[in-house]
Amino acid sequence: MIKKIILFVFLVIISVSLFFYYKNTSDLKSNTTLFIVNDKKVTDDDKILHLILFRYIPKNKELKVLFIDDKITIIQKKVKSRSFNENYYLQKENNNLFIKQEIKKIFTNDMTIDNYICVDVEDFKNFLNTLDIEKDNLKELKNNLLLNEDYSIKLIYNIKFIKNIFGKINRFKFLKILRYIKENKNLIDTDIDSINVLKIYLSLKNIDNICFIDVPTINKRKRVELNRDFIDKTEKMFFEDDTLPKEQDNIKVKVLNASKKQRMAIKVVDKLRNNGFDVFEWGSYIKIYDYTLILNLTENKQSALKIQKILGCGEILYRFEDKPFEDIRVIIGKNCNISDELDTKR
Repeated sequence: MIKKIILFVFLVIISVSLFFYYKNTSDLKSNTTLFIVNDKKVTDDDKILHLILFRYIPKNKELKVLFIDDKITIIQKKVKSRSFNENYYLQKENNNLFIKQEIKKIFTNDMTIDNYICVDVEDFKNFLNTLDIEKDNLKELKNNLLLNEDYSIKLIYNIKFIKNIFGKINRFKFLKILRYIKENKNLIDTDIDSINVLKIYLSLKNIDNICFIDVPTINKRKRVELNRDFIDKTEKMFFEDDTLPKEQDNIKVKVLNASKKQRMAIKVVDKLRNNGFDVFEWGSYIKIYDYTLILNLTENKQSALKIQKILGCGEILYRFEDKPFEDIRVIIGKNCNISDELDTKR
């Protein structure tokens, strides 16, 4: 009789635990978290606003990350149009509420933002120190993650940082992040509390895939505007709980060498052509990248992943552009190492 009672109590405990686990994860089924990095300690001319939206999709075990350029100008009637960054610092109060409202102006979808973090850059650097970034050979994160002037390079470092944090090997670091946020509320403006810290961790600990997306912009009249022609595609990619579609045919690829390594572009071209890709243009890039960037300008998820596997490197970023000649643009960084017959003869 005692054994039956013990077994019954044990089953009840397991059932209750499973119920709360399911509740915690299902509550975040369409979770969207806004991270605002706000530098309050620099001069008025150099203030930084960096926006990242996270959305976790339990069904696919996928984390979708949406980057929003703070230089985007929101065109408004009867009101002077300013960039996200300018408008943010003009707010005397409720800066975070302003950001949420502005994001809703961009997206037709009724976006909900569950949690936000607002931290200045100096505190963020101190936070990076707590994660032992140096041990992961990512020392340059401190200088490039937020402060690099090149938007694409800044995105690469953000991608590497996010992948590093949510990688299965470094999953414990996410707990450090949440603990740091919870313990430093006097430094960090956030609505994350001890209750949803557990929810967030339980939801994100099983991530298998991370998809990085960039809000489409267009340079117009010496300013950065939202490219409305592609906002629907971006919104669809960010909000839909879709699985990876089949690989498309006739994918056109452009290769640019930003590594300073001689003949690297032609090596990559040969490698991709040998694997069935139509590389129609290649050459040198005007800037130098440490890491390879695979810009997916259409919706060829599988093709971008295949190129990443062929090269053995590359951070994939989905960015829709106006009438691109290519479907995928590969910008080769210093971390790309490919040899051919000419190398072996030397």
